[in-house]
Amino acid sequence: MTELPENLRDWAKTCNGAPGIPVRQHLLAVLHVAEELLRRFPRFCAQCRITPQAVLFLAASHDVGKLSLDFLQLSRAWLESQGLSRRAIREGWKALYARSLSCLAGQPAQVLP
Repeated sequence: MTELPENLRDWAKTCNGAPGIPVRQHLLAVLHVAEELLRRFPRFCAQCRITPQAVLFLAASHDVGKLSLDFLQLSRAWLESQGLSRRAIREGWKALYARSLSCLAGQPAQVLP
């Protein structure tokens, strides 16, 4: 497991190609939008056979994967801002990410060195 600095700043959305808002801010914004949509469309949950709590949970957690190193490292600007560019190259983070994607795509899993 890769040990990362405790003060690491995450990101969810980009702004001009650079990391923008943090994941927490993004998830809270989506949660508030979901709350408003449920308020405006009160029959939605009954029609879809889902509880309001389930809708809000799904909205608030839909991008939790953005807290993973696999996602965070997709932004070169983020790696640089966190002082992790050289480490990512040295430790082959992109290669590890590519391998995990190939496994998800149904290709044979490879044993990591």
